[in-house]
Amino acid sequence: GHMKEGSDASAKSLIVDISAQEKLYLDGKVYKLDDLLTELAKKVKQTKDTRVYVNCDRKVSSGMLVKVIDTIKYVAGVEHVI
Repeated sequence: GHMKEGSDASAKSLIVDISAQEKLYLDGKVYKLDDLLTELAKKVKQTKDTRVYVNCDRKVSSGMLVKVIDTIKYVAGVEHVI
């Protein structure tokens, strides 16, 4: 038979969005930074995906972006923040 490796990996990618108002979203839900980290840790365990993608609006301050990326780096299981 055929083996399916990571067949839906892209569909399960962990993507954090930062809106122009500097609100954090994961799977369409708004999170505070602490809650986002807790949720990401759960999702990394479930999906076994060690990459987190961060999308942000151009209006987001670079300080906010750096803070979010630096904080995500320390979530258990996360190896790459893109």
